[in-house]
Amino acid sequence: MELKEYLGQYTYWQKKSPGRILVEVKSVGGWASVFPNDLPKWAHRVRNFFNQEPLLLMRLDKDSAFMEVHKLNIRDLYISNLLKKNFSAAIAEHGALSGDVYKDGSSRSWFQMDSGGAIYHFKEVKYSKLEAILQSLQGQSMTPIFKLISPDRTGGSCETIIKNFQGINRAEIDILNIPGVNRIIEGLPFGMGDSGGYFLGEVNKPLPVGGLIVDIPDYLGSYNYAETVVKGFSAHKKFDIEPHEKDPKGYINPSNPFSNLDSRKFPQDPLLPELKW
Repeated sequence: MELKEYLGQYTYWQKKSPGRILVEVKSVGGWASVFPNDLPKWAHRVRNFFNQEPLLLMRLDKDSAFMEVHKLNIRDLYISNLLKKNFSAAIAEHGALSGDVYKDGSSRSWFQMDSGGAIYHFKEVKYSKLEAILQSLQGQSMTPIFKLISPDRTGGSCETIIKNFQGINRAEIDILNIPGVNRIIEGLPFGMGDSGGYFLGEVNKPLPVGGLIVDIPDYLGSYNYAETVVKGFSAHKKFDIEPHEKDPKGYINPSNPFSNLDSRKFPQDPLLPELKW
């Protein structure tokens, strides 16, 4: 068999570290080559073994952030979907990012998402399109978390969910009465900093974020096999959103979300490869 065929088998993953699997996935052209049709349920379950959270973030100035966003594929995706008259995907891609970009301690770029893309990470979602639109209209300052993604040259991306303790005060939270929000922000101080909850930290000043990352199992950041701003919204929906909606409680997470990917080992559960949707 070719390498990409081995990479489509969980028994092969069990022999390697997540870091090594990612290197091999890049060598065969990315996740689209490994999973050309559908994502296996076992791959959905263990996706977070590829997700490495940042311990600190440094916000880039506007010009540097613009250049980082420009390196992505959003404009081409947007135009392509407009030409295909796939307007819902075009809108999702065009408005996916806030424009704020950060670097972590390993020089990985992290892109802040529009608040509409954060809905799965602080509440139960019933009407995803409507709720995403409404959250986008409320804006980041009225969203209790920041959602950031870091593309990893596989077509996929790491993801982190960080508490927004500057934007919403306790009274506003109570008025909003959004299920799950109080669990995320409980015990956090308010009024720190001057960003108003629109972005994280000051330009060119490292901000420790390890203690602000959401660790509630239902709302954790999750690895994406097809990132919207790299592979397009349709692919993201198929490989990330729909698997989550079908199996939101099925994630198996590494013991340390900050650990190096080469030090991790996939679960050796012999039943995982047999899982079916």
